[in-house]
Amino acid sequence: MTRPLLWFAEGIRLPLLFAAGALAAFMLPLEASYPVRLLTQVGVYALLGIGYQFVFGLAGAFSLAQGAFFGVGAYVAALAALQWDWTGELTLPAAVLVATAMAALAAAPVLRLRTHYFALATLGIAQVLFVLAVGWIDLTGGANGLAGIGELMLWDQRLDGRDGMVFVWILVAVVGLLLYQVRRSLVGLAFDLVRTDPFAAIAAGAPAARLRFAAFLASAGIAGLAGALQVHSIGVVSPEVLDFDIMIRCLVVVVVGGVARTSGAILGAFVVVLVPEWLHALEGYRLLVFGAVLLATILFAPEGIIGTAERLRRRWLPGPALPRPLATLRAPGRSLLATTRPVLSLERVAKGFGGVVALEGVTLKVARGEIFGLIGPNGSGKTTLVDVVTGMTAPDEGRVVVSGEDLTGRPPSVISRHGVARTFQTVHLHPDMTVLDNVAAARLGDLPGGPLGTLLAIGTERRLRRARGEAAAILEALDLAAVAMRPGGTLAPALQRRVELARALARNPELVLLDEPAAGLSEPEQAHLAERLRALKTRGLAMIIVDHNLGFLLGLADRVACLDQGRLIAIGTPEQVRNDPDVVSAYIGGGIAARAAS
Repeated sequence: MTRPLLWFAEGIRLPLLFAAGALAAFMLPLEASYPVRLLTQVGVYALLGIGYQFVFGLAGAFSLAQGAFFGVGAYVAALAALQWDWTGELTLPAAVLVATAMAALAAAPVLRLRTHYFALATLGIAQVLFVLAVGWIDLTGGANGLAGIGELMLWDQRLDGRDGMVFVWILVAVVGLLLYQVRRSLVGLAFDLVRTDPFAAIAAGAPAARLRFAAFLASAGIAGLAGALQVHSIGVVSPEVLDFDIMIRCLVVVVVGGVARTSGAILGAFVVVLVPEWLHALEGYRLLVFGAVLLATILFAPEGIIGTAERLRRRWLPGPALPRPLATLRAPGRSLLATTRPVLSLERVAKGFGGVVALEGVTLKVARGEIFGLIGPNGSGKTTLVDVVTGMTAPDEGRVVVSGEDLTGRPPSVISRHGVARTFQTVHLHPDMTVLDNVAAARLGDLPGGPLGTLLAIGTERRLRRARGEAAAILEALDLAAVAMRPGGTLAPALQRRVELARALARNPELVLLDEPAAGLSEPEQAHLAERLRALKTRGLAMIIVDHNLGFLLGLADRVACLDQGRLIAIGTPEQVRNDPDVVSAYIGGGIAARAAS
């Protein structure tokens, strides 16, 4: 089967394209004003929903300001048309730019928040804008709003009736294609990790803050465009465009149709606009029936109509085959001096949490191709040290130097780009994403190409194909090719830990920090892991391994350090540390030391 046919056969594209063709065949001949107006409204809400897919569907941020940005776009277009006599070629870009600028101003404080705090902060933005629209009578007309906004005109061509409807749907197609391309790209995999598990995103080196910021701005700009189209289509604007009812409709569009899917936003828009019209005959009961339909959809299709169709398709039809393995590339931009300098230098690093000292003046170096063990009792500061090195926690004092570059206090994504990767004590994989894509997502920062290449790609992005090929090679090297196409959440714990190691290696790191890699593994599995780690050492990879399993760690490490109450009490060869009196007293104990030595 040729590549185009394979592309059509994957997922549910073919039936969706047939549906799109049928929709176009239905829309184009329409002349009556009422159905044309309804389909224009469907297109406007589809745009609003597609915009919301960026921030809610891709980034997983439950913003309640999407309706507010829709209202901002409507007011900007109305004021520009009424006060300056601007036409569509200026009102539409102005609506997009103003809504995006407002989102950029709001992003700094609100994007630092998570879960319900983020939702409440964005709801506050919406309420402030609503109050301004009602109270600023000289500008907005107050509760009465503004009327007399002309129909959309572009370069002296009036787009009314059917022409206006077709133009709206052209914009839906263009913006929907952008969402589709992002979702089907390497950036889309990173968004999946950011949305599902922030720790998995950190391990993959995904720039979570930058992705959330871009998604928030894209959603606001598209909402502003939808608001401008709305005001040109109905000719009036009032504070109702900023009301929470718009936000509720936007949520219904996305949840009913399917999250992060262009086709889901379009289908949801049809449901929101047309189903209440079809239920007019029920008069006073129509809202009750409409609510029952929505509730049934949410209960029986929690992934949305399109998401449920895709899940059924995956259950009944086979998925794609494992791609051809490709040799991995070294990450660009690494300093040649890294070959002669220590990979990691910690200089008097200190960290406290309230009155608890987690690290106190820790100084150590890790050389290229060295396996460095880190031991100590619970609460001694081992995980804090790993978090400081990888940027998840900023030290209070001291310096973190990686390959000669001071990276103290830099965010995890920046430190990851400088050749540092990690795993976690608790496994963090995307449970529904294939093992292959869990690993491929870590290639985002190292492969050439950027946003333009992603948006202009046809079908699967070239970077994503390359990343999957390189991930396949890494999985093959770690004897994981047999499970590459299985969801990460279906694997046994031992396999999940090996997948986490594969994801860390996909970063092309110079230093890997492994937190309890042998936890829960049987002795044969520990022996297999140790063999793989020794092979990686011969390639020049430096490793810091935190583990309570002394038999595993002391037999593997070149040097070992012991922490106790945040202080470094011993450092040396495994034999030296095993027999150090302070280490025996604080952590190992006589019986454990004997067993570790045997």
